[in-house]
Amino acid sequence: MTPLPFRHGWVAILLLLPLVGLAFWPNYISRITTAPIAFHAHGVTATLWIALVAAQILSIHHASPKLHRTLGKLSFVLMPLFMAGGVMILQSMAVGFATNRDPFVSLLGARLGTFDVIAGAGFGFFYLMALLTRRSPQLHARYMTATVLFLIGPIIGRLMPGFVPGLGISGIEELSKFGLTIHAGNAIAAAIALYLVARAPRHGAPFLIAAALIGLQSAAYKFVGPLAWWEAVFVRIGEVPGTLAICFAFAAGIAIVFVGWTAPRRSQARLMAS
Repeated sequence: MTPLPFRHGWVAILLLLPLVGLAFWPNYISRITTAPIAFHAHGVTATLWIALVAAQILSIHHASPKLHRTLGKLSFVLMPLFMAGGVMILQSMAVGFATNRDPFVSLLGARLGTFDVIAGAGFGFFYLMALLTRRSPQLHARYMTATVLFLIGPIIGRLMPGFVPGLGISGIEELSKFGLTIHAGNAIAAAIALYLVARAPRHGAPFLIAAALIGLQSAAYKFVGPLAWWEAVFVRIGEVPGTLAICFAFAAGIAIVFVGWTAPRRSQARLMAS
């Protein structure tokens, strides 16, 4: 029997939490009492998701299948909330881009919007596949772990200006450097995904897809983000009523949960009926 993957993977995933603290300290955590509600929604749900994936790995490797299943069902609620939090951030940036209320968002908001759209779609896809393959431990574990890979690029991208000489941003005229750090962060995230493919090529499809989507993020940032038609679409995203956008994202998350959880059962029922 093939051993379950990532026995110590929970440690690596939990290490993301202090990195999140460092990366988002300047623009969020240090201003937490005055930060917009969208920042709180996204920050809390993303942090809980990291903790959940780590706990899932830890529980299944320490003979706690009941806890593993309980945490899995907890994800039925957290996943739609995470989707809703992501849409709140996307809309917040779109409004800021349209109103020119912040130099950073005015310059890079539309580009970062491409990142968030691809990350949100990729997250939903990987979670759906994790549910659909839950009876295949090798694929299930990899699809679930892949949901975290989209967080690595933004974390590293925000850390690099403070630690890598020449990438520090001290004024509006240097904001373009942020693109370099984002691409570098994504390159590291893609390299991690490809390393995980190389470790187990037979089950590597989830991480190969993740690497491709991460590469697509960087390409969209550079080539789609500055296009006039995308900027117009991005402004329109900000004009959608916030409650409607949140409800749509939450409903999409619920639909993914429903399809992912019930599809294997329906397939099994059809096989038994035949």
